[in-house]
Amino acid sequence: MKGGGIHMVDLLLWFTGQRVTEVFAMGNRIASKGSQVRFDDMVVATLRFSGGAVGKVAANFGCVHPHFHRLSVYGTAGTFVNEPDGARYHFSRDPGDPVELVDNLHSGTDKGAGLPPS
Repeated sequence: MKGGGIHMVDLLLWFTGQRVTEVFAMGNRIASKGSQVRFDDMVVATLRFSGGAVGKVAANFGCVHPHFHRLSVYGTAGTFVNEPDGARYHFSRDPGDPVELVDNLHSGTDKGAGLPPS
């Protein structure tokens, strides 16, 4: 997972505080075919964590898109989504219910920085 995917795996390890017990991954070299790139330019990996959670990481080195690491965290009490246009919390499946916008998601140094209190 060159090109940034390993950073997302590291973030999941840090975020969960758990170790990965099982991995399934596949990739291809379609976008970089004929180039000097010597690794898969698209990789999708599914990870099972020791506590039972499942994570998915997609690393797309060959995409035509500004560089950004999207992050979605799905939980029983809500969902956190971080996309190029901003971060938000969803606390309901009803599309009519309001979402909570996050206007100051800074890179913190303590585990859980930027997350709402539990």
